[in-house]
Amino acid sequence: MPKSFGQKPKLLYLLKIFFEETDQDHPLTMKELIEKLNNLGVKAKRKSVYDDFEILQALGYDICSTRDKKTRYFMGNRDFEIPELELLLDAVQASNFIAYDKSITLINKIEKLSSHYQAEKLHKGIYIDDRTKTPNKKTYYAINTIHDCISDGNKIGFNYFKWDINKEKVYTHDRKTYCVSPHALVWNADKYYLLAYDSDEEKIKRFRVDKMDNAFCIDEPIDGREAFEAYNLATFTNTHFGMFGNDEPTKVTLNCKNSMSDIILDRFGHDVMLINNNDGTFNVTVTVYVSPPFISWLFTFGDDIKVIEPDNVIEEVKNTLKRISQIYK
Repeated sequence: MPKSFGQKPKLLYLLKIFFEETDQDHPLTMKELIEKLNNLGVKAKRKSVYDDFEILQALGYDICSTRDKKTRYFMGNRDFEIPELELLLDAVQASNFIAYDKSITLINKIEKLSSHYQAEKLHKGIYIDDRTKTPNKKTYYAINTIHDCISDGNKIGFNYFKWDINKEKVYTHDRKTYCVSPHALVWNADKYYLLAYDSDEEKIKRFRVDKMDNAFCIDEPIDGREAFEAYNLATFTNTHFGMFGNDEPTKVTLNCKNSMSDIILDRFGHDVMLINNNDGTFNVTVTVYVSPPFISWLFTFGDDIKVIEPDNVIEEVKNTLKRISQIYK
């Protein structure tokens, strides 16, 4: 008896049904599975489907069964559990450097890693504020180009811009193409940054990926490995506020109320030493890139955190307060 049309892809069709239409809360009977295969143009009998179950299980797929009045089958463990998919979806929603349209595309792809029923539940919790998303749709391709350059050990070229009052791009560097050696991508404060070595200035620079245009790989080997290896990336991201500031890190001693211990440890990590003053306060010395975002961070806590060393940073805080007070006279 000749095999029915569609027998060769039967295993793939069956796997597709399990992935998309079953989960622990939505199992299917053998009759329902066979009907769905028939609707796809695949004639199947119970014994052959049971044989397919064994093949799928041997290949590592978690084909499970449950029984009430009838035996029902479903896909058990998947590559991603629902809480893991929720984390990925949250990351896409929160990532300002991913354009709105690309966010929708990524969310749809992530949802396909679950069953239709699970995807529906996941989708109900999704809200994307397109006002906070970058309007630069080239960001996604810039990220891909950066990864290619890092992987191949090549330099990268791109144009860099800022937004003006008319929401138009204004290119920096006289619109000349930047040519730098890419070493790492860093996600900090909902922004994506390229850390790259500038051979002309002989230092590591930071570039917002969502402000890069026309990125392309340059067939030249990267340099600046020693300069980059001198950085501790974990420390680097902790010491930067907003990922910009002066070129040299500064050791700053803070006097903090004891209620601020959790804030300090969250921001600078648990390796910092908290020195108890036994008066309801503690001192901590941290390494930071002194910048407007750092000073703004200090102001957030009023008199709960204050700089006590060094003098030049104290003066910078005072001068910032003076400038702000002049605005609100």
